[in-house]
Amino acid sequence: MVSGLPEPARRYLLHAITPGAILSTCVELDMEGRFRTKPGGRWLPMRGVELLSHPGGFVWHAEIGTLLRFSGHDLYAGGEGEMQWKLWGILPLVQASGDDISRSARGRAVAESAAWLPVILLPEFGARWEAISDDLAKVTLEMDDDQFDITFRIDETGAVKQMQLDRWGNHLTPNSEWASIPTSARCQEESTYSGFTIPSHVTGAWWTGTNREFDFFEARITNARFH
Repeated sequence: MVSGLPEPARRYLLHAITPGAILSTCVELDMEGRFRTKPGGRWLPMRGVELLSHPGGFVWHAEIGTLLRFSGHDLYAGGEGEMQWKLWGILPLVQASGDDISRSARGRAVAESAAWLPVILLPEFGARWEAISDDLAKVTLEMDDDQFDITFRIDETGAVKQMQLDRWGNHLTPNSEWASIPTSARCQEESTYSGFTIPSHVTGAWWTGTNREFDFFEARITNARFH
């Protein structure tokens, strides 16, 4: 299945998927970490559960904060995105949907599936790979009539060290206008579950490679259940 792929992609997929593993297209993740909304902002503790499926999307349920605790969900399903968050689980804070939210959520669905559902990176699932260098490769994926290019940095063992793609968002844009923003995830550790080796400590950033770059999300995967 990977014999015709560029060397960095082949190296990564042989590392990420144990030969003989059931090619699962759904995973449920338990995670903990921290989150913030702006550069220099206070980091807030986070605990969450995420369900990813392909094709389909994701739903992420989380609690963020301590005394001021926010709980709710982000999701992408049926081609539409949604955000609903409440203070102490009671007072509505964020309720958002529409074209921009859906477009942003679609990018997140593709990126996180690429990180935590490695089978979608096989050619049989529509992935198209191109080598950039010995340790860089670009994969093109499609979801709901959108196309996404994700660049992987892969070390000599086959472990992914960083992923980068452009994602629709309005963080640090003039007048909070929506735009295509370079984003990335650095992968500091990995773990193996049910024959899949996936990033288990990741840090996400908006505006990667620019003077506006800032980390906004850090998570450790504490368990992964593949279906």
